[in-house]
Amino acid sequence: MGNLNQATAQALGNAAHNATSAAQNSNTVLQATTTQGVSLDVATKVMPDPDTPD
Repeated sequence: MGNLNQATAQALGNAAHNATSAAQNSNTVLQATTTQGVSLDVATKVMPDPDTPD
């Protein structure tokens, strides 16, 4: 019975670790995507509409 408890505890610990790692990786990708989007937005020049009178 002790082996079952130990195996269960190990499995739960691994599951918690995997969930934490997945969340951290997701946040890293989200931050990189946001940074890239903002960089692109700042670098993009908006040209005026030629049909608009001055």
